[in-house]
Amino acid sequence: MGDKSSVWGQTCRIIPLAFPKGQEKVCELCQSPARLQCATCRVTFYCHAEHQRTDWVGIHERICKLLVPVRTCMPNNTKEIQLKKMELIKISTLVAQSKLFQGKHQEALPAAHLCSRYTEDVHGPQSVQQVPAFLLLAEANIGLGNLALAAELLSQAEWVLLKTPEHSNSLTQQLNRNFGRLHAATGNLEDARFNFANDIFFATVEFGMNSTVTACSLFLMADVFAKMKKMSITRSMYQEVARIWCDHLTKLLEIYKKNIPNPAMLSESFHDKSKRAEGERMLGAILEFLQKDVSKDLTQIALVTYSLAVLRLLDGDSHKEENYDNIFPLEPNIHQQQEFNSHLVLCPLVSKRIPTHGNGAIFFSTDIHDLQIIATEAREMLSHCLTNLQHVVHIQSQQKKIKSGD
Repeated sequence: MGDKSSVWGQTCRIIPLAFPKGQEKVCELCQSPARLQCATCRVTFYCHAEHQRTDWVGIHERICKLLVPVRTCMPNNTKEIQLKKMELIKISTLVAQSKLFQGKHQEALPAAHLCSRYTEDVHGPQSVQQVPAFLLLAEANIGLGNLALAAELLSQAEWVLLKTPEHSNSLTQQLNRNFGRLHAATGNLEDARFNFANDIFFATVEFGMNSTVTACSLFLMADVFAKMKKMSITRSMYQEVARIWCDHLTKLLEIYKKNIPNPAMLSESFHDKSKRAEGERMLGAILEFLQKDVSKDLTQIALVTYSLAVLRLLDGDSHKEENYDNIFPLEPNIHQQQEFNSHLVLCPLVSKRIPTHGNGAIFFSTDIHDLQIIATEAREMLSHCLTNLQHVVHIQSQQKKIKSGD
């Protein structure tokens, strides 16, 4: 009898004693004796329905049919099997990263375990190629509060990297980031600060100061300073994170506007769910901080709000049909127009920023006349941002009409 579900896939019961000795089937997640079988691929087994559901949501839905050749090929097809396992490693890595960026640590575990298993099969145990899988498993377990297990996994990763001096800066950066997360979770803020400082350094070396990877490093460091009650440093680092994301998203929006008539030309960046989830999480946390902050920096609030608006607009176009008319109405009603006008009055989006001494330092004028000019410019800039976004929504609306008429 099959357990059918459009959400969790299909399973069928098996009798463990029916298999020949030495060919007993074990659970995909816990290696206990299996009692259920995936009815689609028929090569994946589970001890009970809960583990089947966990694996389905975590990774199996994406790779169900891809597992068949890997687990049924004859031994003489070793090269073909290795290539398919490498494909599964790539998919499971991307899925685990996406789950972690979205804060879904439990759902990330099946993909991370699969990645670790096949990486070991292809490259051997304790290879440098297995370090990314160790780091994914460690991050998931930190999020779940399994700190002892996470520490063990990070120690394994560190040992492998020590034995492999030629490894990339990216792996060192990720290792320091996860050690920082571990120390922050245990309340060891000084060690967390040290690891996040290394994270920032290696991220800058590998990706550049204006990379969103570096922005995440700065964000994590800012969170440590917030826990240490050093609000001025926290505020400054959050501003830098917001600047990096605003610049990045503004560039993406310009590319988006130029290529929206030809969806095939759109950048792959619009289709990276994990990066969008990471950006929304960071910007959302910064916005919450700014709204509660005693300084009430309306410039930064408007900057972050604008970035979130662009991010969600790009997100809505990439994979799902969403109606943005409620967010950026083409013909707003009186209440919406009044609400928007109040934001225009209150939020100087990006006031005059004057770099000095060539070091990127930013000053804001406090002269009342300058502030009046800044407020006017901010209103114009925010209006311009809204116009840009409405333009994109209008194009989307026209495309939907054309598509529905076909």
